[in-house]
Amino acid sequence: MSDKANATQAVLNFVTEWNAWENELRKWCPWESELKKLRGPLSDSTRLKLLSMQLDVLTKHCTIKERVGVDGSLAYKPGPLPYLDIIEENVTNVDLSVDGNTAFVDVKHGAWFRRFIVIKTANKWLIDRVDIYIGGSFEEFSIGF
Repeated sequence: MSDKANATQAVLNFVTEWNAWENELRKWCPWESELKKLRGPLSDSTRLKLLSMQLDVLTKHCTIKERVGVDGSLAYKPGPLPYLDIIEENVTNVDLSVDGNTAFVDVKHGAWFRRFIVIKTANKWLIDRVDIYIGGSFEEFSIGF
């Protein structure tokens, strides 16, 4: 596969696993008060399982760096999964940096766009950050939102 195809596949693999993690997290969601009443508070073992799942996704698919609002957090934004419509058919453009070690994968996301910045390290492509197209330019955003 080409570098562009590999970078795109890295994005698709990441969002698949992130969505699976968020689906598991939402089972314990404080936003759905009726479910929380039925299940009670989050047990230490469940919290550890969810944090471990999140760490596994980040370690497998992302560059190593502090991610404010994500690392060790079990919070999320209510509503649809953040990457639900990040599918191959919605990829609009993939560009490579001059040195070929960074890919910019643009994906139509509802009425706007996300740009996944993907870094090639040791022949593996890893998500470094996700930008969102706002007001005529891409702005850095947090993973998972």
